[in-house]
Amino acid sequence: MSALVFLHLSDIHFRKKAGEVYDQFLGVRNELELDLTRFSTEHFGKITAILITGDIAYSGHPDEYAFATSWIAKISKLIGLDPEADVYLIPGNHDIERKVVADSLTIQGYHATLRAPNRDVNESLIGYLEKDEEAKRIIFKPLKNFNDFAAKYQCDSSAEHPYWEYPFKLNDGSTLMVRGINSTLASDEHDTDGAYKLAVGNFQLDILRQDGVEYMALCHHPPSWLMDSDAAELFLTERARVQLFGHKHKQRMNQLDNSVRVVAGAVHPETREPNWQPRYNFVSLEVVQQGDDRSLSVHVYPRVYVDTSFQSGIEQGSSRRFNLPLPRWSVPAPISAPAPASSPSTSADPANLGGLRMRPGRRLTYRFLSLPHNSRLKIVQQLNLIHPEDEGLRDSELYSRFFSRAAAGGHLFDFWNLINSESDTDEENPFPQSVRS
Repeated sequence: MSALVFLHLSDIHFRKKAGEVYDQFLGVRNELELDLTRFSTEHFGKITAILITGDIAYSGHPDEYAFATSWIAKISKLIGLDPEADVYLIPGNHDIERKVVADSLTIQGYHATLRAPNRDVNESLIGYLEKDEEAKRIIFKPLKNFNDFAAKYQCDSSAEHPYWEYPFKLNDGSTLMVRGINSTLASDEHDTDGAYKLAVGNFQLDILRQDGVEYMALCHHPPSWLMDSDAAELFLTERARVQLFGHKHKQRMNQLDNSVRVVAGAVHPETREPNWQPRYNFVSLEVVQQGDDRSLSVHVYPRVYVDTSFQSGIEQGSSRRFNLPLPRWSVPAPISAPAPASSPSTSADPANLGGLRMRPGRRLTYRFLSLPHNSRLKIVQQLNLIHPEDEGLRDSELYSRFFSRAAAGGHLFDFWNLINSESDTDEENPFPQSVRS
């Protein structure tokens, strides 16, 4: 088994006119596409996934996310990935629709309470997201457009699931768990000065240690931007071997105790910024075994736009390497032979259908949420998936319920066929294994 290799992008800042003739970043994106294709071919056998650490949009507008979807699909295919299954992302402060905050005294009140002196930020957040039904609904309202976009990748955020987790298999059979953390819960126009006005809450940071599992955490804002920065520094440095951040438009990488912290730099920094340079990274992870000693070898390959093309972001070589000691571990002996994969005609267990949030396969989600609204409605009506208690739910949470009901009722195969029948593509779309098992 080979190393895990991730393409790390951040701060893309798609504006409403992205892709038009006078798009100032059109040439930069073209060079980035050429560079990531050439570099990945020369240095890696296979790319594992794309990780985007926030600020995908510039103002949280649906048109910006529509273009982001098409561009992410384009670069995925350039490096041999499937946009329906291999993209993971989190929100940044530019993914907030700030007008929603500006027009709501209620949201402003929540933010003011969180930022009040002598308040326990963690306890306040837990109170809002666990006990206050109105706060649950309101706090995520500025993220609606982002969530509608992110739901296709099963990376949306809600009071019930403020963060997401997905596992990847490391080369020695152990697990790399990737956790996407939402640092925009208190984001508004007043958080841009770096004066500790944002928060994540301990419930997003408290990573539970497990044998054979190492963590990589994704968060848009580095700890220095958070009101709960001390907790973020402690939890992430102690429990996440790799930390990936965005927001800061300069690339940074350094080792903190037994953890590596990487700041991506911006794909689209503001052109008026001093020393303007678009940037992105590749990050490679591999377990190295020497006798009884294990270590995680982390290679960071920074790429930076200089003059008219991308090149290495460090002076010597193409990467910087970090070696992190790991505890001893070996693959447990199997207790019994695995059960055969279920056939499409049998009932499916929702707990085995992709990710820790017990949701069906990412490919099914992406295909369904890419359909027009009337096509989606037609499908769920045909399968009788709409229940009276669904009234008032946001779209991404509603669709998650539809998938769970289809899985529990053994209708995922029917669901998939109906999606294909409503799709305008002639591509053959067999029932995906990620949904079967």
